[in-house]
Amino acid sequence: MKLLFLHLIIYMSFFTMMARAQTSMKILSFNCENAFDLSHDEGKDDYEYVEGGQRYWNKGRLYKKLNGIAQVIAAADTIRPVGIVALCEVENDTVLNYLVKKTPLKALGYDYVMTDSPDNRGVDVALLYSRFVFKPVLVECVRPDHVGTPTRDILHVAGTVFDGDTLDVYAVHLPSKLGGKQGQTKSIQVTKALKQHVDSVLSVRHDGKVIIMGDYNVEYKSKQITDVLNADKYWSSNTRSKDRLYDVIVGKIPKGLGTYKYKGKWSVIDHIIVSGNVNVVDAGVLNNILLLENDEKYGGVKPRRTYIGYKYNGGISDHLPVWAKVEM
Repeated sequence: MKLLFLHLIIYMSFFTMMARAQTSMKILSFNCENAFDLSHDEGKDDYEYVEGGQRYWNKGRLYKKLNGIAQVIAAADTIRPVGIVALCEVENDTVLNYLVKKTPLKALGYDYVMTDSPDNRGVDVALLYSRFVFKPVLVECVRPDHVGTPTRDILHVAGTVFDGDTLDVYAVHLPSKLGGKQGQTKSIQVTKALKQHVDSVLSVRHDGKVIIMGDYNVEYKSKQITDVLNADKYWSSNTRSKDRLYDVIVGKIPKGLGTYKYKGKWSVIDHIIVSGNVNVVDAGVLNNILLLENDEKYGGVKPRRTYIGYKYNGGISDHLPVWAKVEM
């Protein structure tokens, strides 16, 4: 027991020293495709995923999925743990507790915060963070008004990183394009609420640094990103305004790839958007073999999703994660 305790002290000391010496970190955004637990949450339409429900969701399938998510996060950086991870489509504390305490992520010192949204299905967004590099000082859920049917809250976490600089991180999952004009209007309204909140943060923080990660459900050319957020392409210019937002994923994904594939066509609907004074060294999509399978119908590869319709497919997610390496 004494030897085990000594090893633990040495292990934790190593990561603490590593964090103090660290000046850069990787961040990751990942839509986990319906990471539900096995129980019904009161007031939520989650019956498909209760044990014995239509999808025959069970402990084995749930634990396989969560361990797969953990593997993806661990594999995203082979040098040091990913500093901050935004997760979409996670149901509740049961799911997140298992992920950080009962998978290989336990050894990497992660903690989390998440929303408790009025979304009808009960899916939320969460932020995983390494306790060695990021310390939250403010956590708040931004609930957009006047958007019709309930949707996911926006998660805002302000914290200190490395030498004490403040970083404001947002985890978002915008409404989908389903529903035509109504869905588009709802998405725009949520994006306006996001922009208003980001502007308020930047107005009071001197040289404030903002990162917005998540599933936007739209590509860069959409009104939500180019008009409402007024986000430019990060890599198109060497001069950037600290008061403007920039999409760091555009131009960094190889041709013939994306973050989501529908009927053989790739699209990039997962984004990392930063304020102009966040120094991004590199960015891209994580196309790890754990996440892919052959696309027998359309050719090439596609994300290996957990379900195809109601047929269990055994994969991790229908999205590929996006990442960025930032210097603080």
